[in-house]
Amino acid sequence: MGSMMGFKNLFDTTLFTITVLPYEDASFTLSPSCYDATATITGNTDGTFVLATAPLDIVAIDPNTGKITNGTPNTTYEVECTTNGPYPPP
Repeated sequence: MGSMMGFKNLFDTTLFTITVLPYEDASFTLSPSCYDATATITGNTDGTFVLATAPLDIVAIDPNTGKITNGTPNTTYEVECTTNGPYPPP
């Protein structure tokens, strides 16, 4: 009886489809006025805006548009926008 060694078939092929999704872009700019600021969204428009630090005044931010109201003149507010995408930036 003869014996046969196992060989891997070098012609077996497995095909994969890979979809590369772009990173989320939470870019925006703020245009201030005396008591307010208007956000211009330059990245993804599905983000949520928040004040990054607790304000010491009655300032408010619209979570959908980023518009700031009731701000105090000459005060700096740190604003964050988080997109809804599942992919973090590099």
